[in-house]
Amino acid sequence: MLLLAALAVSLVLAPGHRAAANEGAPTVTGVDVTSDAGNDDTYALGETITITVTFSEAMTVTGTPQLKIDMDPADWGTKVVDYESGSGTASLTFDHEVIEPNYSTQGIAVLENSLALNGGAIRSASSQADAGLSHSGLGHDAIHKVDWQLSPAPPNRAPVVNTETQNHERFVGEHNAPRGVLVSKSFAGLFSDPDGDQLPYAVAITGGRAELAEDVVIGSWGRSDLLAATSPGSREATMRVFLEVDGDDDWDALEPPLPEQPVITVTLTATDPGGLSASLQGDFLIIWEPETGCELAPPERVSMLGIARAGVASWEAPSDDDACEPAGYLVGARSLDGGEWVEETAPPEARSHVLDDLTPG
Repeated sequence: MLLLAALAVSLVLAPGHRAAANEGAPTVTGVDVTSDAGNDDTYALGETITITVTFSEAMTVTGTPQLKIDMDPADWGTKVVDYESGSGTASLTFDHEVIEPNYSTQGIAVLENSLALNGGAIRSASSQADAGLSHSGLGHDAIHKVDWQLSPAPPNRAPVVNTETQNHERFVGEHNAPRGVLVSKSFAGLFSDPDGDQLPYAVAITGGRAELAEDVVIGSWGRSDLLAATSPGSREATMRVFLEVDGDDDWDALEPPLPEQPVITVTLTATDPGGLSASLQGDFLIIWEPETGCELAPPERVSMLGIARAGVASWEAPSDDDACEPAGYLVGARSLDGGEWVEETAPPEARSHVLDDLTPG
């Protein structure tokens, strides 16, 4: 009877003893999807889904613990997500890279109590006590959808100014327009990206006023068109402006010989899709070589034929024998609803030119 009593006391005390030993063990306090699926709320092929598991204190991790996420429809089943980082902190991250055929129209879910050691360990960084692995789950969330058929968005990388072209020998423009200065220059190779990838940089140009002398000032930009600035992998920007003088007095001052060449400081800024940017400045030198003994005359019998998203411009050279010899033709078009101008330069011998990628209308 004494032996049975001793056994009974042992059975009663043992559970209480184990509970005391586990008091203060780290516990999971939160589970969240901390990656960003982008503006379309959808992870594309190669993008990473990150789950963050937060503990009540800093943890030390060895090995590769895992937890599980679920994608809909149910046919795709569950996916095992491996531990990635966070040892020494209270937040452990688990990553899954989207591969074919990962697909989820309702968004991913985190399965309850799916955290497993997988042969590793998760222990308190201070006491080395094993962590409790129980945790709540997350339901399917529409802001974390998955579609492996989508291409990943380009990485955000600030464009780099190429040092060999930063000092561009002064950006040189040419003019040949009455009562104004038409300058055209293609800025090529000024920007690149750190890893040589083809990023869709957008390039913007800004400029100020030009001064010939203290009492002679050329007016502000009349119109500035920027071409080839947003195509994927673009490394150049083309600038065409018509620069008008302030008045007759300033125009007279432009007649040769000039007191000095008009120069405008131009800033070019390249921006990547994430808003990271880099800029450079250079002097835009306008070469003044007015024609003498002749006057400009417009091309004749100008027509434009629209074909799908292209326009074919045709014209004849000026018939006036006293007209200046054209240095080339500027061909431009835009949609009737006020779309952006598309302009390209044709050589002096050309009598037609094709503008591609026009907006319908």
